[in-house]
Amino acid sequence: MRLGLVSAKGSPGATTVALAAAAVTGGIGLEADPAGGDVECWAGPRGELGLIRLAGALRHSSAPDGLLAEQALEVWPGVRAVLAPAGGDQAESTLVAIGQRLVPVLRAETGWVVVDGGRWARSQPTAGRLAGCDVIAVVLSATLTAAAHARRLVAALRETFDVPVVAVLVGDRGYPPAEIASVLDVVVVGVVPWDRRGVESLAGSGASRLWTRSALARGVRTIADQLTRLDTEAVGRG
Repeated sequence: MRLGLVSAKGSPGATTVALAAAAVTGGIGLEADPAGGDVECWAGPRGELGLIRLAGALRHSSAPDGLLAEQALEVWPGVRAVLAPAGGDQAESTLVAIGQRLVPVLRAETGWVVVDGGRWARSQPTAGRLAGCDVIAVVLSATLTAAAHARRLVAALRETFDVPVVAVLVGDRGYPPAEIASVLDVVVVGVVPWDRRGVESLAGSGASRLWTRSALARGVRTIADQLTRLDTEAVGRG
């Protein structure tokens, strides 16, 4: 499963969901936000970052098998990710350099890959960074304002990519999932609660047994299970 996550305007949480999803599935997180990565700011310096190494590897190799896994590092115990530079200019230029060569790299992975796409717009030079995903999830808070912004985003994603588009709600307050699903005309695959302790536990001890019992881990596990069972024909395409 190659899952792309994008944030609706005013709806934080995509990076946390991406890392948690990589942890619960044993997969690889990939920072692909042209505004810059966040994980190194949380975890501390990690040497030459994986996204830059991936761009270099793609210049010298036409075989995509294993390239993503080779550039992933264990950010915290049980949490693997390919990190992007924190600076937006460098992150964007690296993604532009990689371009469509990311598609076969993503599709060569047999396990889960969770792509943190940040804020996405069709006008971005890096808009094609989600092209290798099997499904794209819009992460938003359950408010009418967020849903209004997300509705336009969902329409643009459907017009651009021939994959299902779903929604992930962050926070356990606001409008119920069924109402948000009706506004967006998408399947809401789950709700991730605001769980500060769960975030701190993940960033402290990684995917530990204690963390797997957190509300954050349980919420993301439910989403992963739902996506695994997802009938793409029922969701519909573009």
